[in-house]
Amino acid sequence: MKKTLFISLSVITFILGIIYILAFTSIGNNLLRPRIEAKINASSPLLLSLKEFKLDINTLRVLIEIDPKNSILAYGQYSLFSQSFDINYELKLTDLSFLSEVSKRQLSGALLSQGKVQGVLENFTIKGESDLAKSDTKYTVVLKEMKLNKAAIKLSNLDIKTLLSILGEKAYSSGKVDLHVQLTDLSPQHMKGSVVAQIKKANLNAKTLKKELGFQLSRTSLKSDLKATFNDDSINYLFTLSSELAQLYSKGKASLTKESIETIYKINIKELALLKSITKANLRGPFSTQGVIVGDKKSLMLKGKTDIASSDSSYDIKLKNFNPSKVIVHIKDAKLDKLLYMSGQKKFAAAKIDADIELNNLNPKNLDGKALIKLSQGKINRELMQRTFDLKLPKTTFKLEMNTLLNKYKITYTLALVSNLAKINSKGKLTTENLQTQASYRIDIQELALLKPISNAPLRGPFATSGTVIGNQKSMQVKGVSNLALSKTRYDLKLKDFNPQQINLSIENAKLDKLLYFVGEPSYAKAELNLNANLSSITPLEGKIILTMNKGFSNTKTIKKAFDISLPSTKFNMRSDGLIKENKLTAKTTFNSSLANIIMKKSELNIKTTTLKTDYEFSVPSLLKLEPLLKRKLYGKFSAKGEITKDKQLIITAHSNIFKGKLNAKIIDDDVKANFKDLRALEVLKMMGYPQVIDAPINGNLNYNTKTRIGKLDTTFDRAALKTSKMTELIGALTHTDLTKERFNQGSLISLINKDIIKSTFKMRSKTVKIHSKKFIINSKKQLIDARFALQVKKYPGDILVTGNINAPHVKIDAKSIITPEIEKKVSKEINRFLKKLF
Repeated sequence: MKKTLFISLSVITFILGIIYILAFTSIGNNLLRPRIEAKINASSPLLLSLKEFKLDINTLRVLIEIDPKNSILAYGQYSLFSQSFDINYELKLTDLSFLSEVSKRQLSGALLSQGKVQGVLENFTIKGESDLAKSDTKYTVVLKEMKLNKAAIKLSNLDIKTLLSILGEKAYSSGKVDLHVQLTDLSPQHMKGSVVAQIKKANLNAKTLKKELGFQLSRTSLKSDLKATFNDDSINYLFTLSSELAQLYSKGKASLTKESIETIYKINIKELALLKSITKANLRGPFSTQGVIVGDKKSLMLKGKTDIASSDSSYDIKLKNFNPSKVIVHIKDAKLDKLLYMSGQKKFAAAKIDADIELNNLNPKNLDGKALIKLSQGKINRELMQRTFDLKLPKTTFKLEMNTLLNKYKITYTLALVSNLAKINSKGKLTTENLQTQASYRIDIQELALLKPISNAPLRGPFATSGTVIGNQKSMQVKGVSNLALSKTRYDLKLKDFNPQQINLSIENAKLDKLLYFVGEPSYAKAELNLNANLSSITPLEGKIILTMNKGFSNTKTIKKAFDISLPSTKFNMRSDGLIKENKLTAKTTFNSSLANIIMKKSELNIKTTTLKTDYEFSVPSLLKLEPLLKRKLYGKFSAKGEITKDKQLIITAHSNIFKGKLNAKIIDDDVKANFKDLRALEVLKMMGYPQVIDAPINGNLNYNTKTRIGKLDTTFDRAALKTSKMTELIGALTHTDLTKERFNQGSLISLINKDIIKSTFKMRSKTVKIHSKKFIINSKKQLIDARFALQVKKYPGDILVTGNINAPHVKIDAKSIITPEIEKKVSKEINRFLKKLF
């Protein structure tokens, strides 16, 4: 028995010795250190190194190294039997970037802290200090039965810019923060204490905010105060924030266990425009509101009032689980002009707005509510409309009323807008599920010019239309009728996902003059216009179009006033048949009138690029009918054909077999180039109504710019023959020469055109006769001529002077070298009579 007891005591002594050696000697510490390090790393997100581990019977020293720049040191005394301890600690984190991967954000900077842990396991205190973000921070934490019992933190002059840098953020703001936390009881239901926080000397960094976040703010200072007290499970607080942008005030109390709140608030924004880069809304002007928030997470009520747009408005919002469940809004005497200004618009109109909105259920599938919106005493700002849009409107008043009823997923509405310019009425039903719609509408506009700010088109005159809208979001049809330009107009529009897909349009017997007025053009002509357009596809555009105009005639007074053209009264009709495929229109067009006819067998228009290519045939049956337009009589007929293209340039080609010759011309924008070959002078004189005194084949070129009105005419002719006239008989009698038997060669007419002034040189000669100009100037605007022609028959020279009005010039001959004084008077009289007929 004694032997057994001795062996047992020996074993126990041996075991205790082993434990002592392992736990409290350097040999044992060195053996345990790798195992403790492995145990720590098994549950640590970071790989740590236990650099020092010294433990004896009443002291310890532990150094944990995260990396060469970051470490944690703990050292001090403890009592194994009383379980008391007095431990110092030093936290040296000189490079916080090692925590970036754990925190999922880029950290930087340093955090140094030191302090002491004192007490027993059931009740101990942690007391320390830190320089977090350049602050002077002191803290004390008391734990009782391993649970937080008390805490006190005093943080002074924390630097906001440094804190942002530590957290990996840009320097959005500078300033200081003071924080004083005193919690005497941390048990959840009996918490007691206070929190005081203050932001001071803070300024937003406008340059950094714009560069990093796109916020366009001026440099803004701000300050904020928070005071809160904890009593059992309730928190009483007071919070204020003041800056150049806004002021915020909130006071109330909250329950931690019930998760409830009861607070009042006031918000005053001095200028909404300063928040545009944050709100992404074009708002401006002041805004203020105040109210109360009462309730808990399950049921919360927000009730307040605002003077938005100088109104007396209130709102009552109930939330369930932080989602709106009921909304009541009352707006009284809101000013439309101020609301327009607030939304970034000009004060185009003024009106009083009243609204009553009640939504008892906001679930789109189970709506319940109603809304009544009224605008009264409406008035258009005529001066602003004219100054902004050059739109002269009469005194315009209006009123609007919209009544909406929501029932489950259905919305029923009526809308009426009444003014002295337009009336709009609509009523119908729609659903929230797929926007199934069944509605009717009628629009009566007394003056379309009112819509210019919206349409950006110079429309004017009255317009009325009515119709129905049936369908849903995927497929919708709009059918209606209109009296556009006193016509019978019908349209049928089909939409898919609210995008137009097909259009059928029929316009019957529209008045062309009314239609021209409608689009802001003078009444150039009258006609009955008919249009049938069946577009089977909008993207790409495809379909058929037939356009006709019948019983047309021109308005000569309007054309004269608009273009200073004396066009005779002209009857006309037109038909165009078009086929559209893949945004390209191909059409055949004929235009017949009492003046001219045009046939375009194939016109091609790219609707997207507006490029045009077409052929044409142009004919004038009687040039005499163009006398009012040309301001002179022309005889015979004229025809030409060619092509017209319009892309980057307008190019027109023309080809004509005229005057028994050929004419080819090409117009590129303002430049005209023409060449002609073998034009018979006799035919030209015949067309112009001049005496047919000469015949010759004429060849030449014309270059002319219609914009600068500068150009050159260069013509030549040979084999010219003079026809029998009193002039040829007279000169023949005097010179014994038969001029009709002469053949003139080396003839030319060269004219330089400079706006209204035409300077020409003219010459021709035969074996015995020479004619050339010494001076040849015509003023086409004033219809004046100033010319001197040299005439030599055999050896007899003489000059002919032509001056005055081109239609009745004064002609004088200097014939002393070939004509005797006795017959000079008679010869001059005959020649004058001849030349007057010629010109």
